[in-house]
This record gives sequence, C-alpha cells and structure tokens, in this order.
Amino acid sequence: MNGRWRVGWLVCYLALLPVSRRQVCGQFSDVPEPASAVSAADRLAIEQIAQLVDVGQFAEAMTQLDRLMDLPPALVATGPQQAAGTQRVQAYLPVSQWSCQQQQRVIARALAGQLEHRQQRLGAAQAAYRGLQQSKSTMAGRDAVIRYRMTEAGPALVRLLADVFLEQGQALAAVQMMEACLPELMRVDLSQFDARAATVQLPWHVVYTAMDADSDQTARLLKHWRTVCGSNQPLAVDLLIRQLTAAAMEPQYVDYEALGRWAEAVVKSEVEPAERDRLTACLQQTQAYYESATWTVQPSFTLDHRPAWQLPLTRWASPLDVTPASQPRVGQGPVMLPIIVAQSADMVFLHELTRVRAIELHTGTVWPDAQTGAALFDTRLPQADYLPAGYPVMGQPKGELTVDDGCLYARMGSPITAWANRSRASDGSSLGYLIGLDLDSQGRQLRGFPLRLVPPQFVDAELEGRPVVWQQLLITGVVERDNSGIRRSLAAFDRYSGQLEWRSAVLGSGVVVGSERANLIAATGPIVAGGLLYYATDLGTIACLDPHSGRTLWQSCYRRRLSNSGNGRQPDRYRYRDGQGCFVQRGLVYCLPQDAPELFALDALSGNLLWSSQDIEFQDATYIVGAVGQTLLVGGDRLIWVDRCAGRILESFPEPTTPGLVNALPQPRGMGQAALVGQYVCWPTAEEIIVFSADLAGQSRVEESTKVAATDHQPFVRRFQTGALTREGARLSWVGEHLLLTTPDWLYCFRAQR
Repeated sequence: MNGRWRVGWLVCYLALLPVSRRQVCGQFSDVPEPASAVSAADRLAIEQIAQLVDVGQFAEAMTQLDRLMDLPPALVATGPQQAAGTQRVQAYLPVSQWSCQQQQRVIARALAGQLEHRQQRLGAAQAAYRGLQQSKSTMAGRDAVIRYRMTEAGPALVRLLADVFLEQGQALAAVQMMEACLPELMRVDLSQFDARAATVQLPWHVVYTAMDADSDQTARLLKHWRTVCGSNQPLAVDLLIRQLTAAAMEPQYVDYEALGRWAEAVVKSEVEPAERDRLTACLQQTQAYYESATWTVQPSFTLDHRPAWQLPLTRWASPLDVTPASQPRVGQGPVMLPIIVAQSADMVFLHELTRVRAIELHTGTVWPDAQTGAALFDTRLPQADYLPAGYPVMGQPKGELTVDDGCLYARMGSPITAWANRSRASDGSSLGYLIGLDLDSQGRQLRGFPLRLVPPQFVDAELEGRPVVWQQLLITGVVERDNSGIRRSLAAFDRYSGQLEWRSAVLGSGVVVGSERANLIAATGPIVAGGLLYYATDLGTIACLDPHSGRTLWQSCYRRRLSNSGNGRQPDRYRYRDGQGCFVQRGLVYCLPQDAPELFALDALSGNLLWSSQDIEFQDATYIVGAVGQTLLVGGDRLIWVDRCAGRILESFPEPTTPGLVNALPQPRGMGQAALVGQYVCWPTAEEIIVFSADLAGQSRVEESTKVAATDHQPFVRRFQTGALTREGARLSWVGEHLLLTTPDWLYCFRAQR
C-alpha cells in the first residue's frame, strides 16, 4: 500500500487476516453468542450446504437454502471474528439474509441453475413488484427482495424498495438495503488493492476516500469499478444516485461528502455519456440541497454573568448505590444528577422522577398554570418511597422523556428495572409504566395510557430506558430477570392507543457485574437513526432492527469484561456508563458500553468492526458528547477528542493521570455532562465551564491537504466562572440561544450574547 494512503477506515481491516487465523484456534471464545443464534441442527445444515457446493451439487444446495429461508428468525455468523485494539467482535446476520447471499454465490457458479432459478420465480417476483408499487410496505418489500433478488425482476425490486424508503425519509435504511441486496455493485474487495489486507467488502466511496491522495491507486479503483459494473453500469449509476439522494437528505447519518467525492471521480472517468449526464445532474441537485440544509456554524459567543431565570429542583441522593467502580460518580458524595432537559419549540420539559414539569424557555414560567406552578404530571409519590428502603441498588435513575408532534412520553413509577427481590404488582404487571400526554390538551393523558407490561405477553418484565417515537410507534426497552441473569429486548406500542404492535427477540442476555444481590436501575434504551433502530444492550451485543417489524437486520457481539479488573493500574469507572451505549453518525455506530472499557466503531449498515481503542484509553469515559466534522467528543473525568474515522486520540483535557491503587482522578475533573454549541464544546468542572474548539480532526486534515505544517492545536477557547453552582456537578444543554445548566438543586438558564 502506498505510504500516502490516509490513516482511517482501513486501519483495523489490515489486522483482520491474522485475526481470522487465530480465531480458528479458539482464542476468542469469550465473545458471547447471541440468544437468537441458529440451532445446532441448522448449523449442521449450513455445513452440509458448503459441502454440497464444494462437490458441485448446486441444485440440492439451493433446495437446502430455500428451506433455511423459511425457518423462524435466527442469526448466523457472517465470518470469523474481527479484532481491533483490544476489542473482539463477531457479526451476525438473519439466516434468511445469509441464505440469500449464499444463493447468489451458488448461482454465480452454476449458469444453468441460474437460468432455471430465474425462470421459476420470475412470475412471483413480478407480482411482488406490483404489490410493492401499490402497498409501499417496506416490511413486504424486504421479504420480496430477499426471496426474488436473483430473478430478472430483482434489481428493479431493489430500486423500487429504495425509492419507498427515500419517500418515507428513511435514508440510512435505503442505503443499508441496497448494500445488503446488491453487494457486488456497491462494495469492493479490499484485498484486491492491498495484499496485506483481509478479504473484506467495503463501500466504493470508503476505499476511494482512503486512497484519494494516490493517483495511481484511485485510477486502479475506477478501472476496477468499470470492470465490475460492465453491462450493469446503468444499474450501478442508479444505485449511486440513490445513495447521493439519501446522503443529502440525512447527512448526519450518511456521509455525503465522501459519496460526493466518489461520484465526481466516477463522472470524470470513462463512463457512458448518458450515465455521466445523469450522475452530473444528480450531483448538482443534491449538492444544492445539501448546502441549503446544512446548519450554519455557530459564531463566537459569551454567556450572561447572571442567569435569565432559575428554577428550584428536588434534590436526590442514592446512598445505597453499589455500582462496582471507583468513587465518586459525580461530586464528592451520593448526590445524583438525574434530570435531563428535553425541549420542543419554546418549551422546556423536566422529568423530575416523580413528576413532569413544563417551563416556557424565554421567561421561566411554569406551564400550563403559572399561578399554582402545578406539574404537568404528578405521581404524588413521596420522595422517601421512590427508592426501596433497606435494599442495595446498582445504578441511578435518569429523568428522560420524549416529546414528539405535540405528545410527551416518559417512564414513571418505580425506577427499578431488574429486581433482585421482586416486588410484584397484584395483577403481575410491571411497577414501572409509560405515560403519554397530549400537550395540545394541556397534558391530558392519551387513550391507552398509562401503559404497563402485563401478562401473558410480559411476565416479570419491566420497562427500561427512554421510549422513542417512530412514526405511529412508541418503542421501549424491556428487561426480564431470573436466577440465571437478565434478558433485554424491545417492544413497540401504538403511540396513541398503547396497543402492543411487536416484540423483538431477546437481543442480549447475561449478568450485569455487581447486580447479583442488588436491584438494578438502568436506562438502556434504543435510538432511531435514518429509518433504522439501534440498541446497545450492555450485555455484549449491539443490534440493528427494522423499526416497522422489530426484526433484527444485524447483530454484533463484542468481548465483555465480566469481573472487576482487580488491578489498581486499571480503573473501572467505565461501569458508570448507562443509557448511551451507542451513537450513530455518518455511517458509523460508536459504541461505549457499560460492560467493556473500549470505545469502538461499527459499520452502521453491516455491524462489522471498523476500529477500537485500547482498553486503558477510555476507562474513565462515561458518555459520548457528540460529533463535529471529523471529530468525535467523549466525556467523563476528562474531555477527549477522537478522530472519528481512525479512532485515535487527538487531544484530552486534562492529561490522563497515572492510576494508582486509589485510581487518581484528573484535575480539573469533569463534573457532569458537556454540551456541543456549534463548533465549540462546553465542559463543566467544579468551579467553571470551559469552552473548547470541537473539530480538531478537521483542523488536522485541512493542514494535511494544504501542505501546511502541523502545529500544536490549542483547543482551549475561554472560561466562564460558575463559583459554587457546579461544585456538585452539572448537566449542560444548548437550546436555541440559551445554555441550560442543571445542578442537583437548581435549573439555571443563561442567555448567550454574540
């Protein structure tokens, strides 16, 4: 590989080939297997299919693959384990998707069988195409594409389903479906350009971005693209046009800049004139849309010295928290920072664990009744009764809620999500429940709410995490506990009636370290990005699901740390991570789980491991702040700037300490949660808010591309003194032109001045 290739997405793949060899020896057997893995009998059938293909019995292999496609949903490993840094990952696909891929390989080796297969299913494929035109059902479309991909109508089905996704504003889902169904036109084998690399299929634009400083290699790549496409060049251009459209629609989830550079290179290469014209027109249209939709960079700002308004909050403490990590969590005692601000239009909403309040942003006036200051919703549960007295708990409650289209949803009731000593409701239902409030009716409860998990669909189950809204669905985490551990899954309810629509398979199972004799309080919940549902279980798995049906699209299992380190040189403060196990941005899923010390990144479309940190690098990181440009920001005791594509640490503040037997804390230490403000990041400490420049990776790449000598980056911008306000910790939230500062006792609103 030419030395000028950029360090980035390809770094970890160069190590995958030796990892594959080591995996055969079983050294990585500690990576857990998903609960929905295929049975032993089906594994045997998969091995037999490989043998049938090897001896040329293609017809029998196709029959067996058809049988596997009709099995109940199960997961099968896509290949050997992948490794980067100190993390190990095994990716899985549904057996139906895996069978479809194997059929493509079988048919490619048997031309006669290919013609017979296409003719047998052509009529059914055409009927499925017409049905998808009428129904616009993405669930039916996925099934049809998997079953009829290899017929003559297959490519048309893929394009139609992509268009349906794009019409519904589901950009990431559209790209994921195209790459899964037409990998031969959308991905390239990395080993063809570097003999040291593993046989790994990567998107064309990813490989082009990695080698765009090498003209010889980029010319080889473009020549290979023309060879692969061959007579399918119109279809390949169709797919690229849809990728560009998806990226322009949701650039936060699909990397438009990288796709745009690749499309420009294709336009300049030797493509057919008609395809060049189509692609050029698409580039012009999507570029204009992308530029108009991209938000303006926030200019330099300063904060008022005094808050515009302030609101007293209920003070919460958790003296019986037995989370097995070095103390303190935040501040110097059992004080908690449970309240997380949500905002909609000019209103601010607070989940104060036993009640929900609404405040007008500009005035600080309580809504809807300013005179009485009454809460929007109140459980009237005394503070002393909120946490079970006399029982140890692991974790702390978080006041999260969701506001969408004039409705507010939140989890209320007992904060316990997995009981060591189960307190049962009289009817067997969950003690926690979901509320749904109609804000257009001043907080009146929606029909079907409050919503509890009730038998027989849910037995000894509790709600967990913040519910998220997806179209007509309200999706939430569900946890069950028995003597062998806990199991996590997702469930979707009609957001207006509370009726159960689907429940996923078990997505993670196992034991949470330290919770064996304690009641567990967790905030593990899903996130929706670009039409896909992502869920970090904190039980060794990251899953991607179809939010329409709850079906798993891929699942990746990673190596957990199942016991305390027992080593004073390795702090375990990462066990304070809770509720933000993954973050999706520009085609990557950044994972910061509670049961592994590493920060690692997965391909958002396939679940493949892209990079991972060393286990010691992010031990004290507890949450992901966000991403700006090419930089991912991670917070905790320190603020850390990370190159989002390579995973290397660019800067940290303060510098990491040398851990000793008591796991020394850095000074000044982060006290709470930071917030992004345009190109800046505001980071709270005990006596001030420090403002830093956010995109250090972008600065480095500008210097590299312009041949300017790299200089020592100075991320520090300014300081705002807070005195005693943040001494016990603070959560920061940027809302419009306001910085909201939540402490254990008060909510402060500061206006920004430009």
